[in-house]
Amino acid sequence: MIVYIDLDDTICNYRKRYEELRIRERTTYPQSLPNFYAFMEPIDGAIDAVQEIHMLHSMYILTAPSPYNLHTYSGKAQWVEEYLGFEILKRLIICPNKGLLKGDILIDDRISGYGQEYFKGRLIKFDHWITILNELKTIATEKRT
Repeated sequence: MIVYIDLDDTICNYRKRYEELRIRERTTYPQSLPNFYAFMEPIDGAIDAVQEIHMLHSMYILTAPSPYNLHTYSGKAQWVEEYLGFEILKRLIICPNKGLLKGDILIDDRISGYGQEYFKGRLIKFDHWITILNELKTIATEKRT
């Protein structure tokens, strides 16, 4: 299966970093600050889950850029390389419309806003990595039978 996984608030804790900087820096657009991504924490269980999915499926990280920060491209890439490694960095796709890509599954914390609603495969709303891994196992079993 071709599986796309969103980055922000699915693999890395975007919301936590956003709120921390919004308050500390007193800015409406903290994501526009240099190194916004540099100190983001991974979501619990995300690193192991992504590695597992990568081993079992044709997996890509699919994330939308921020129009408020052109450093988003390099920041996201640096984060992926640091936490997930170079092999997964080569599978990073940064695209403002996720509905343009073809695949079987899109795992995302949002169901709309960046073209998720137009994705032709199955959209799985992210809640927790244990739930996601169980759902992927169920889907893979269904496809084999």
